[in-house]
Amino acid sequence: MSTTTRRWVLAIGVAVALVCSQPVFGCGPFFEQAIFTYSLHPDLPLASFAQGHLGVLQPTYARSYLYAAYRHLSGVGFNASEQQALLALWDERLQPQTDRWHVHIKTAMNAWYDARAQVAGGDPPPAINVFKALEARNGQWYFHRYVNCTADAFLTAAHTLRERTAQFGADSVEIRSWVRAQDQVFSNCSGTLSIPNPAAPQSPAVLRADRAYQIAAAHFYAGHFAAAEQMFRAIADDPSSPWRPLAPYLEARTILRRGSLVPRYDEVDRGALGEAERKLDGILRDSNLQAVHLDARRLLAVVRFRLEPDARLHELAQRLLTPDIGLTLRQDLWDYTLLLDQITDERDATSARQARRDELTDWLLTFQEKSPSALAHALDRWTATATQPWLVAALAKVGPGHPKLPELLTAAGQVPREAPAFASVEFHRLRLLAASGKRDDARQRLEGILVQGGPMFPPSARNLLLALRMRLARNLEEFLSYAPRIPVAISYNIDGRELPADVESNERLKLMARDRPLFDADSARILNRHMPLGVLREAVHRGILPPHLRRELAMAVLVRSLLLGEEATLRDLVPVIKALIPELGPYLDEYRATVNREARTFGGILMILRFPGLKPYVPDNIGRLMPLDQIDNYRDNWWCAINAVPSTPPREADRLPPPLEQLYPDGPDATLEFLHSEQTAAAQQELQRLAALGTAPNYLSQQVTAWGQKASNDSRLPEALHLAVKATRFGCTDADTGQFSKAAFELLHKRYPKSPSAQKTQYWYK
Repeated sequence: MSTTTRRWVLAIGVAVALVCSQPVFGCGPFFEQAIFTYSLHPDLPLASFAQGHLGVLQPTYARSYLYAAYRHLSGVGFNASEQQALLALWDERLQPQTDRWHVHIKTAMNAWYDARAQVAGGDPPPAINVFKALEARNGQWYFHRYVNCTADAFLTAAHTLRERTAQFGADSVEIRSWVRAQDQVFSNCSGTLSIPNPAAPQSPAVLRADRAYQIAAAHFYAGHFAAAEQMFRAIADDPSSPWRPLAPYLEARTILRRGSLVPRYDEVDRGALGEAERKLDGILRDSNLQAVHLDARRLLAVVRFRLEPDARLHELAQRLLTPDIGLTLRQDLWDYTLLLDQITDERDATSARQARRDELTDWLLTFQEKSPSALAHALDRWTATATQPWLVAALAKVGPGHPKLPELLTAAGQVPREAPAFASVEFHRLRLLAASGKRDDARQRLEGILVQGGPMFPPSARNLLLALRMRLARNLEEFLSYAPRIPVAISYNIDGRELPADVESNERLKLMARDRPLFDADSARILNRHMPLGVLREAVHRGILPPHLRRELAMAVLVRSLLLGEEATLRDLVPVIKALIPELGPYLDEYRATVNREARTFGGILMILRFPGLKPYVPDNIGRLMPLDQIDNYRDNWWCAINAVPSTPPREADRLPPPLEQLYPDGPDATLEFLHSEQTAAAQQELQRLAALGTAPNYLSQQVTAWGQKASNDSRLPEALHLAVKATRFGCTDADTGQFSKAAFELLHKRYPKSPSAQKTQYWYK
């Protein structure tokens, strides 16, 4: 009986949260992106983080991870069961919930259907929809849905039916009546009202008790909360009912549902919740109701979450720092982070100030803030406590030249390698040493860590160290050695959770082999904006970069040389380019064999038109996956207009990923020490000349049309004009593109109307 009783509690213990709070995403397309350092969560799998291998903590992590970090930094840590609780919470929040939830509910419903199928002569099972909709009322509700019947309801029904079948027989009239009544109960899950009739007076007592419970549950699912409360109260007064010990709890749960489902989904009926709180307090004071005390405590936590959020947040902040809190850790942390989000999202200054009285909350909010006051507070707390959490917070925010920096660096140097704080402290110590002019010390220490590695530096942290070491490059060779980095994940990031995609099952991603190094945003930016052609040419000649990245750089230098008229650079690189990009070989040979300079320049323009993947810069991240000579249907062809001077405030395209911004506090365009001022000036001049050309379709069309006016006898012109018009369809365009497209189109059809190229060119494009 006790097993049945406990499971019936779960049968009506349904969540009130609206399922529409799950993210909803529009149609794609969604493109692949490489993640080099996770910014929302630690490296996957998360078990290592739960064990205390924290890597370099990011203030952009979700707060549940920062809470776990705080406990490790404080020396409390987690036992094995608590680590599993953390992993369960993180898995539920990270993984797409819809599919997994449907599998869970489907499994439970199948258990009910299987038990139901054993009843002799039963009708086919009716379809069940577990969601219930809240329709609009006076503009307050706008079609929200919530889970009215949970998986446990079906599991409980299946278990109870098996017990009753074993007692009365699968072919008995009583069991068939029991099943019909339960079908009616479940019909209310989606709002189709159907209340079972009372059991016949001559029915066995246990079945009459079950029917009373079924009727109360049906009213509960139907939203008839007053009737359900009255019926559960009557069950509590029935000494013969096996559900009597549970009835007060069930009544309290019904009151909670009544107080939660109010027209404004972000509000509650405080009077009803106060009533539920008093009922639950009474249950916990009654020693005769020990069987439901655990469930009552959990339900009381839900009530206090909604009724007294500030007090509950304070209570949870204290509880979550208690060692060995066991099974409640997952729900406590879930509630704590939701309450903290609620305070910060609503910008409730009073509640936020009250919340900061708890050390955990104070540290979380301070670590995530960017304001100067956050630095001052972190330094004050570190001075007062000398603890590792506040040392990490202070180091992550402080800059070179701060009067407290020497003291902080001394403390950082004393953190042992095996400490959970070590990776964060060491990264920021090296960052600050470098920014303070002690670059040789930082380099020497960095190289030792990169060689030694270890679990305290997971791939995300290692990529940050590589980025810092690249920032400290003394020569081109060092830069090229540290610029490529292996992504920690290839992701479509559709839902913003930085989840890796399945590379093996995706044909496009198979082009991205595992462990394939790429350029992150900082590497590509330096190559594209701060290195002149002379340095880039030398970088191509050196065989330091991986072949696929050296190929990308060679293409960029080729196009830059053509656009800037730097023929000496191009001729010098032709043998290397032909080896790296053999498909360009015939066109490069034709280019070199052309005697007339203007005709040679036109040949270069035509080569670019024939290969839409050619660009005057190296791509960061994954880049273009289409073959070099094929059109990308999403217009990743040729290049867009280049900005020589970053906008103020910076555009999103000019921003570095948050983890890298720590290394470039003065902006993303800091130069490297081995590039002297003449080289930097030359790179800027070249960038300005490229920017003046505008977007590729406009420039290429203009060049082809201009050559057509000069050299009408060039047999390559029909193809070039066709490709120029095509570029205005599939390339990056602007308000002026139409005039260039029309000019190329008209010249093609006027001069070469019967050519195959003209026949293929039916339109020009705006």
